[in-house]
Amino acid sequence: MSNNVFNEIYVINPDDDSLVLKSFESKLTPNQKSPYYPKQVENEEAIDRIYAKGLQEVEFERLIWDKWNDRYYRFSYQAEIERVVDGRWTYMSTISCTIYLTVFDKNLEMITESIVPQLTAIPQTYFVKDGAIWIFENMEDEMGFLRLSIDL
Repeated sequence: MSNNVFNEIYVINPDDDSLVLKSFESKLTPNQKSPYYPKQVENEEAIDRIYAKGLQEVEFERLIWDKWNDRYYRFSYQAEIERVVDGRWTYMSTISCTIYLTVFDKNLEMITESIVPQLTAIPQTYFVKDGAIWIFENMEDEMGFLRLSIDL
């Protein structure tokens, strides 16, 4: 079990009904989102600033298993956000995004982490096949894939 807030994973062992916390130390990203947000704000602009700050913090994605190489992968990212006012509508838009990939062994020990400069958008749908990460990509309204091969 994991979440998008902390750089850690809970491992459940159903044989002895135990729960083990594995925490990791990243050299590239913060290890958690900021736990400090105000309980009250003075106006809508302050809410927008806090919301934008939250969107720019590190985000940890789900683990994916690579059965060909006996290891796990996990994407994480940090986005740069801007507030866009379009007539009556205001929304947050991603300006740029830094994508990271962390590799774990089969025992969930962290092996390495790296920036993935080839990715400029947050991977939405992906899976592992034949030892590579396959990421769905819309290419001129056709389904395509980006394929990441991992060499350690």
